[in-house]
Amino acid sequence: FQPNIHNLGIYATLTLINGHRIAPTGGEAVFPDPSIIPVSALQRVELIADGASSVYGSDAVAGVVNFIYRKPFNGVEMQATYGGFNDTRYEKRNIAVVASKKTDRFGVLAAYEYSDNKSPLNTEIDVIARGGDHRAVGGRDLRPTVCIAPTIRSVDANGRATGATYQYPALTSGADRCGLLNQQTVIPDGDRHAVLVTADYQINDTLRAWSEVNYSMYHTTRYGGRQTLNIVVPRTNPYFVETPGTVGQAQEIAIRSGLGLFPAVIGKQYAEVAALTLGLDIELGGDWKGTLM
Repeated sequence: FQPNIHNLGIYATLTLINGHRIAPTGGEAVFPDPSIIPVSALQRVELIADGASSVYGSDAVAGVVNFIYRKPFNGVEMQATYGGFNDTRYEKRNIAVVASKKTDRFGVLAAYEYSDNKSPLNTEIDVIARGGDHRAVGGRDLRPTVCIAPTIRSVDANGRATGATYQYPALTSGADRCGLLNQQTVIPDGDRHAVLVTADYQINDTLRAWSEVNYSMYHTTRYGGRQTLNIVVPRTNPYFVETPGTVGQAQEIAIRSGLGLFPAVIGKQYAEVAALTLGLDIELGGDWKGTLM
């Protein structure tokens, strides 16, 4: 979630949860993650697009996005959705439960949501399955040149590839082009558990205590391609082949696809968030109200 209001950059928009800040999450801990909130527990999303730096500080120069929770009610709600039924492995499922109780002075709301998705493969999406060759529809041939058959280039004294590229073993100028060599997911597969519990108690006419508990666990799995093989071959190697137009070159670099050499890359990530917010609202008289958190 990276809002960019007025195209002023992602660091100029402030994200609030139920009217207050929450701790940032993720590997760099820069932005809060609103996806920790069960969607079924959201009442609305407010957007201030005129800038609010005078109220919230310099991180709200572009504006503010505020995710508002539902108020407590009496009852239980359940919902489930499913997406799929196509010619790919794509699936998306969502199950949510919200239970709430409300009295004159006290209210509590608990929500749980589970969602998961399976990504289609690159071979299942027509435009991606072309492998970059769009000539059949009037486009260009953008297929990669890192294929099963290696290419070779000269290497200078600093280890940098120089000169023309030649296709091995015929040593023809240029490089072959190939389509998709690896089957991989378009986006990562993922599953998420999200929990929210809110409670509030009206102590008297001027004091109201409240609390919010958030918990989220998110796993992703990405099935990718193979690593590319890059080998610097010295002249002393029996497989060394001098590239055309060079004399006495000391070494060369050979590049080929890792298909058949390396296993497919499987990337796994997870993020776990737990948060507790306690607050006390104080009516100060007139239109003034204070909040302690």
